[in-house]
Amino acid sequence: MPERIETPSRIEPCWLEAIPIEIADLIANLTTAAERLGGRLHPHTTANLADLVRVMNCYYSNLIEGHNTRPKDIERALANDLDRDEGRRNLQVEAVAHIRVQRLIDRHYAVKRSKSSSKNFWL
Repeated sequence: MPERIETPSRIEPCWLEAIPIEIADLIANLTTAAERLGGRLHPHTTANLADLVRVMNCYYSNLIEGHNTRPKDIERALANDLDRDEGRRNLQVEAVAHIRVQRLIDRHYAVKRSKSSSKNFWL
């Protein structure tokens, strides 16, 4: 069986040539509603949700790569409770590194965002 090579062009059929105005309006409305909701959350709630999303993203990202590290094992690793099995432990260590990098990216973004009032500060 030939080896599959992953390339960005494999997902091109998912791209839209042009976004219909109805979909663009839905995207704008959803974005506005999400920003309003986010502004109402207590900072502790926001931080807890961010931690949960990082674990979820790590789980699915690793699963895509064929690394089946369950969320409870990821959370155990974050609490420094590593598995005795070397294979599982290595996956836990990888997951912790993944989450630490994501936290750093999130903090960097938050600092950049707070320093800039312009919506185009990334440009």
